[in-house]
Amino acid sequence: LFNPTVEIDWDIVSRFDRRNQAQNSNIEDYYYGEQMQAARAGQGAEKARRIEEAGPGYSYKTRAFADAFGEVRGIAHFEMTFDGLTDIGTKTPEELGVPRWQGTPEENAKLLNTAARIFGASYMGYAELDSRYRNKLVCSHTTGKTARFVYGDVEKGYAATDPTGEMKQKWVIPNHDMYSILIGAPESLMGMKTAPSLISKANMYGTINVDRAYVGIANFIHTLGYQLTGQLGHQTMPLNAGAAAVLMGVAEQSRQNLYVLTPDSGPRINHENVLTDLPLAPTPPIDAGMWKFCRTCGICADNCPGGWISKSRELSYEPDDANGKSTANMTHALGPKALWLDAAGCRMQFKLWGGTCHTCYAFCPFNEGRDAMIHNTVKMTIANIGLFNGFFAHQG
Repeated sequence: LFNPTVEIDWDIVSRFDRRNQAQNSNIEDYYYGEQMQAARAGQGAEKARRIEEAGPGYSYKTRAFADAFGEVRGIAHFEMTFDGLTDIGTKTPEELGVPRWQGTPEENAKLLNTAARIFGASYMGYAELDSRYRNKLVCSHTTGKTARFVYGDVEKGYAATDPTGEMKQKWVIPNHDMYSILIGAPESLMGMKTAPSLISKANMYGTINVDRAYVGIANFIHTLGYQLTGQLGHQTMPLNAGAAAVLMGVAEQSRQNLYVLTPDSGPRINHENVLTDLPLAPTPPIDAGMWKFCRTCGICADNCPGGWISKSRELSYEPDDANGKSTANMTHALGPKALWLDAAGCRMQFKLWGGTCHTCYAFCPFNEGRDAMIHNTVKMTIANIGLFNGFFAHQG
């Protein structure tokens, strides 16, 4: 369960503090100072210029679609807190006058998979929150001042004012048996192909399906007699998204470092995670040959407008510096033997281009549909024979 295709030195893995990740403005400024501040100040004007020129991906109808989609995205989030949904519509077993559901972890996983698919999820992964997850993989803090994750001898997870004053809240995870649930859904293939544009975001279309699935799963588990704890969102969920996807068998590591690679939709996946006390059979890591291929490909790095993605083929446990400053346990969690992105530089590129980029997603060879037979042939080949990786990488 802890041996994915990317090598991991578990001795150097520790709980990641999201206050150090690259989406915090103080961390952006730490690495790129005046450059970042200038990019931030000009972001709105650059977006306005692109919209005014109405180039590809910035037409009036494209803007109308993007703005409307943003409103749809926000609907489910109004109901989500660390404690779960604020308004559960289903009844508990006690309220229904029936015993709590009792199934084996395997039965429960199959049951939840079936329900989640109907609710809108395309990918599901599970893990037991054992000592390694608790001591090394559950984050220590959210971004900003929102909350810190702590453990307690309580029956149900809850949020409360942080008595230390370090953060606004403490989010308490029960010490008894808990399990992690990964919920994922694909992003739009053709939307991503328009990058950079108003409709090429990496967490746009799939977010709606993940949110919808979460609402269904929360109500479903509630009726079975169990709890769902944890707040969706890449700044607030318990586990870092990439690590969860790789360890729970949904995806493999990528050169780009922020996105992961799924067999069905490549990098086009929005995935988030929450916690439950419903026993669930763990889903093991996969080996579809994608990480092996990705290491020798480099097309995303060749097309990165700022050169923020590493072009190296030498894997390392030590993240590359960004603008002469270490990124270890800052913009990157230590542990994987990987190729390393300049995450702060990537953030600056977004601002320079008016709040969008995703060029790497658009150029990834795995960002393709499944209609053409050659794509299935390539996927079957790279999973077993690495000799052809370089050839296939440049046949798009």
